[in-house]
Amino acid sequence: MSRTATLVLLLALVAPLARAQDGTASKDEPKKPRITLADFEDAFLDVAEKVRPGVVAIEVRHGGERDHDAERSVLFSGVAWDNSGTIVAIGRDLDSANEILVSPFEGEAVKARFAGSDDETGLCILKLESMPKGLVALEHGPVEKLRPGSFCIAVGNPVGLRHSVAFGHVAGTGRTVRRGTVTTKDAIQVTLAVNPGDPGGLLADSRGRLVGVLSSSLRRPEGAGRPPSDRQMRRILEGLQKKGEKGGEMPDFGALMEMLRPQFDNVSQLFAQNVSFAIPVDTIAKAVERIRTNPGRPWLGVDVGMLEDERVREEMGMERDKGVVITGVKPGSPAEKANLQARDVVTKWNNDPVKSTRELQHLVRGTAVGTTVKLELLRGKETLTVSVTLEGHVDGKSPEEKK
Repeated sequence: MSRTATLVLLLALVAPLARAQDGTASKDEPKKPRITLADFEDAFLDVAEKVRPGVVAIEVRHGGERDHDAERSVLFSGVAWDNSGTIVAIGRDLDSANEILVSPFEGEAVKARFAGSDDETGLCILKLESMPKGLVALEHGPVEKLRPGSFCIAVGNPVGLRHSVAFGHVAGTGRTVRRGTVTTKDAIQVTLAVNPGDPGGLLADSRGRLVGVLSSSLRRPEGAGRPPSDRQMRRILEGLQKKGEKGGEMPDFGALMEMLRPQFDNVSQLFAQNVSFAIPVDTIAKAVERIRTNPGRPWLGVDVGMLEDERVREEMGMERDKGVVITGVKPGSPAEKANLQARDVVTKWNNDPVKSTRELQHLVRGTAVGTTVKLELLRGKETLTVSVTLEGHVDGKSPEEKK
């Protein structure tokens, strides 16, 4: 073979390889589909459409103890936990509500009853008689597969704007977060704002699976004052200086920073934005199980007050230290089931006279959950005897103890 023929053969073999290396595809090779921003948007919209029916808006109504007191409403978020009508939520006012209404993404609002809370996580559960139309319990996702950078989606009711959707990503996992008296371990940190009304809302992964419940944002702690003033910082430093002048042992750098840390924390949290947290789904599962298996404290389910108005006592023919008036009855409570009513006066508990609200509190606390007691009541001019079976209340303190 001549040198020219050999050169032509080598060029014929090298040319296809060169085209493959520089990205030039042959006409016969199929083109790979291009992924556009619109494709990403469509994918996120599909997930949003899937998860929004898993969140509810919870309207809590509180009636006043007196007829002229104005009714007030508070809006929370909640998540459908299962298909039996269990709602997981976060809200301090849920246990004391006169009425709880749950609104799904689509469909009419339905009534719910408070079914217990968990001191360890601050979570509580509500119970619906049945799953309303438009409410869906999502599949629970694997929290352990979440990594910093994982896409996530949140749905809540920020400042009353129902079923709002937000996209972000996981910023960290395994965080320890303190929220008031509650410390949450293994919390999920997300780059999403959690505003008032959002806690209790849903956090889902990129596949639309429930991975957590929104709990809080990093901000200045409740009750904390303004950032430390120059005067406050000067007092701290002057105190250290005087201690040194008197020959006292000065703290080392680490101890000094511990002394100043609360002041700096107040400043740093004041300016924090979009540093938010969610309680992981496996922690929620344990809390729900604790609530369901804990009988709680004995609960009657009434608001009570003393008969201090002399005119009312005269109308009812009551003596000053005899009887306790019921000012409100909790929905779904043992009192409601026994048909107790506002303005009923409790005069006896199992034939023992009831003279004060404190005495009624002690009687309730000293009775085992599940016990049926007989109450003697005055309803107008009529004397009634009513049987009430006490139930458990898992909110740390029963409503009677809070009065």
